Amino acid sequence: MSTSCGRLGVVAPGRHTGVLTALASAAIVFVSAAMDPVLFAHPLLPDWVRWTNLGLWAGFLFLTSAAVSMLAQRERRQLEQVEAAYMGVLEIMAKFIDSIDRSTDNHSRRVAERAIEVGRHLGLGDTEVETLRVAAYLHDVGKVEISAGVLRKAAELTDTEHAEMKLHVDHGSKMIARLGGLLEDVVPLVLYHHERWDGAGYKGLEGEAIRWAPASSRSATPTTRSSRTARIATAHRISRRSGSCARSPASSSTRLSSPRSASFDDGALEQEKAA
Repeated sequence: MSTSCGRLGVVAPGRHTGVLTALASAAIVFVSAAMDPVLFAHPLLPDWVRWTNLGLWAGFLFLTSAAVSMLAQRERRQLEQVEAAYMGVLEIMAKFIDSIDRSTDNHSRRVAERAIEVGRHLGLGDTEVETLRVAAYLHDVGKVEISAGVLRKAAELTDTEHAEMKLHVDHGSKMIARLGGLLEDVVPLVLYHHERWDGAGYKGLEGEAIRWAPASSRSATPTTRSSRTARIATAHRISRRSGSCARSPASSSTRLSSPRSASFDDGALEQEKAA
């Protein structure tokens, strides 16, 4: 997986960092002791005792650093294995979600790919883009609670059926919230992913209220973190809407352009299209 492979290059140079630091520290001490005969010396003991003590200290420092480096390396490998398993679970979950509603045809994967692209265009950091990607994979997980008759109905939904379909955002956000703090930033993105700039979305939020809803659900004041959450929410909505039926960049751009003002924040959309 690309994320894991990108981090493998960091493991190799970091493997011996602790040992090299220990050797450098020991070298500085030994050079200082050689230049100053009084340094680390005891007036009642011969000079060889001083060097023996310094050697023992350097050996202990070296062994400790080597042990710590080995533990850190093993921890990094375990972390990479967990990350690979995590990515695999997301892929499996996305395929399962899309299999429930066969009309979507790999919708979650397409939205995730588009989410990464949009998030980077909007200047989000790696952590925010990862949150965006996970939200894209899981945004429709609540459909597992919707009846198959509603999900696979070919004709137009009745008002009652549409009301049931709209509940999938509530079901999904509650399911993810039960997983704990690891996915806490994903919860509001799932809950509000059907909002529209004109207020015609599932929860009826309109304009700037949509941008700040995910942030305000976790913080009473517009902090820097809340601002980042708002930008993530904007990117997620753009990527979901543009990826819902688009299979090429051209069709995606067409979907974003018509009608632009009804569904999206024009400022964020222009920034994404200009990038």
